[in-house]
Amino acid sequence: SMLSYDAKIFQALSLSLAGGFEELESGYDTTPLLYGEITGKIADEMRAVLSVKQDVTTDTLASLTRNIKRRDYKIKVILDLFPRIVLGGFYDFIDYSDSNWTKNSNFWASYIFLPEPTLFKISYNYDYYDSKEGKNPGPPSGDGFARDDHPYWSPQDYGITRFFFNFKHQLSGDTLARGVPSYYTIGYSLGYDSDDNDLHEFEGSLNFEVAKNYTLEASYKYIDLGVYEHHKTLLSVMYRW
Repeated sequence: SMLSYDAKIFQALSLSLAGGFEELESGYDTTPLLYGEITGKIADEMRAVLSVKQDVTTDTLASLTRNIKRRDYKIKVILDLFPRIVLGGFYDFIDYSDSNWTKNSNFWASYIFLPEPTLFKISYNYDYYDSKEGKNPGPPSGDGFARDDHPYWSPQDYGITRFFFNFKHQLSGDTLARGVPSYYTIGYSLGYDSDDNDLHEFEGSLNFEVAKNYTLEASYKYIDLGVYEHHKTLLSVMYRW
């Protein structure tokens, strides 16, 4: 569960704060969840975001039961200098509670063929990861990983190049100007990584206002990286007042 607070400090500066707790079954530690973000704008052409986040590491059951926390220190920049071209990138330093860290650098560029409310764009994205320590195999313990291993994804000198195709269709406008239009999205990407594995990714989402104060959000994501496959489904109902 999370509680959040958003405030506009100045016309070009805003603040977001959130906090909560993640609790597993009895017998495991409760993890505090924290998030803070400062967003600054320079006219309409540039936006910079500084954020700090603490969360549980959900990569494996072992990372949850060992209560490995991660803190993300992230800076993101978005440049909207041309009518149909948007550029951006971020640097993310991920600090794990088992004395490991991962650095993630990202650059992307998008070309918008159709603007909203019926959006279609093609994007290029490059991600680079490097960790202090990778896998440290050994005799498995009760959770399936060696005692000194890191039971989560910690790549070293690893890059991914991807091309995205994204479509977003707004089903209805927000007639009450509360920022909750109904829409659905469909996305597909293909690419390759530095180990010469092909990458395919599909995702779809639905955001729908079912009543005056209730919004339904649903999403599905599938990733196929040859040696790695991932499915993620999310369903939530949000109440606004």
